[in-house]
Amino acid sequence: MKKIFVSCMVFLTITSIAISKGIETYPVGTANSMVFFKIKTKKEVYEGSFKIISGEIKVANRDRLAGCKVEFQINNLLITNVPDPKKRDSIVKMLKSEDFFHSLKFPKGMIQFTSMEWRKAAKEGEDNYGINANLQLRGITNNVSASSLIQIEKGYGVIHFKFTFDRTKWQINYLSSKFNENLGDKQIIDNVDFDFEINFNR
Repeated sequence: MKKIFVSCMVFLTITSIAISKGIETYPVGTANSMVFFKIKTKKEVYEGSFKIISGEIKVANRDRLAGCKVEFQINNLLITNVPDPKKRDSIVKMLKSEDFFHSLKFPKGMIQFTSMEWRKAAKEGEDNYGINANLQLRGITNNVSASSLIQIEKGYGVIHFKFTFDRTKWQINYLSSKFNENLGDKQIIDNVDFDFEINFNR
């Protein structure tokens, strides 16, 4: 009986080692990884970006995405498509305020992939994964999902994950038509676009 127990333990240990060896973990290349966003009003679209400041990518069997978790910096957000500096500063101030991202209290955001479905039949250049992920903003976490283009090569990897989410689910209710009547041109559309570009070296 003792021999059987020892044999089982050895088998489990070997299996555990094999599984751990099958998963490789890489740090995100923060120098060239960004989150791009679009926030729309009735009349305008504001484009901007956040820096990705930390994260790790897990790869299985050398070429399959097995995990992704990154943090991005809210309190240093940029607006990139408004040339007038006074207007640009006003938009940045509004987005960083308690009414919107509340960056003083919540200076970071986070996204973590919870499931990844590889689409084997996808052609080159097409989205080849279906992704579910948890997005954290203002200390609130909700699920988002979308297709994604993920390239994992011998020396590097790139994740393009673009999705649209309803900001009011994260209690960003400022100038939303759900909570305010007769906003006219002041209305900020509830749907916000995020586009993650995550790079890592292997």
